[in-house]
Amino acid sequence: MLSFWASSPFFKVRKCIMQFTHCDAWEMCNIVTYRFVNSKQQIKHVAEQADRRDAIIVYTIVDAANKQFLEEEASKRNVSLVDLYGPLISTFETAFGTKITGKPGRKQPVDESYMDLMDCIEYTRRMDDGINPREWDEADLIIVGPSRAGKTPLSFYLGLRGFKVANYPIVIGEDPPPELFEWPEKVIALTIQPERLSFIRQQRMRQFGRSESTYSNINEVRQEMNEIERFYKRNPRWFVIDTTNSGLEETAGEIFRHIDMQSGRDNIMPAQMRGFI
Repeated sequence: MLSFWASSPFFKVRKCIMQFTHCDAWEMCNIVTYRFVNSKQQIKHVAEQADRRDAIIVYTIVDAANKQFLEEEASKRNVSLVDLYGPLISTFETAFGTKITGKPGRKQPVDESYMDLMDCIEYTRRMDDGINPREWDEADLIIVGPSRAGKTPLSFYLGLRGFKVANYPIVIGEDPPPELFEWPEKVIALTIQPERLSFIRQQRMRQFGRSESTYSNINEVRQEMNEIERFYKRNPRWFVIDTTNSGLEETAGEIFRHIDMQSGRDNIMPAQMRGFI
């Protein structure tokens, strides 16, 4: 088990754990998150829990006094301790020629970069599920795919990273809006194995207490995906990604690489994200 606090490190630790899927031990890992730990009493509690559960503590504390107290408490209990951002901070301190402030929870400045990001998020919200195709000219990306292939989560994931994203559900027998074909270089077409899509749809229907229908029937889904694949082939400039065994980060990574190749640049991350700290 690993025990730590702050939300973004959760994903970093989980990615590290996934590098050990070839051994049995990784399945026993349980990640417990402690947020807003800023007192000695809270730190002591975390150290005690880690000791009791034979856990590793991964932390992001920047307050010098609290950091020292954590190190002392962990040392007394022989608990393994990992300073997730320490080496990076030390490198920055050397590069900048100064020490960090050591103040946790510094607020994001509401500047032009911040407002640009909010604009991307709001645009992506308004363009969800094929709404407002007349505004797709503003989009950086247009994501298409069958229902439950992951269009909306992916759109918001990219929106939070400074992209204006529209998405449209491909429905067999329904003509897409003509705007979809005006910017083929923007289109990201999601595909997925029928068996996986059928399973996801069945799970979704169970959440709403509904029985199976043609929507999740494997034979119907196979036919649907065959037609969607043929539709994609008629639009060869679209970038097709298989999301069957891919999470949000992996799929987004494929999109970033695609944009890099399109632009001929090494790094395509939007300007507003480069200035967003």
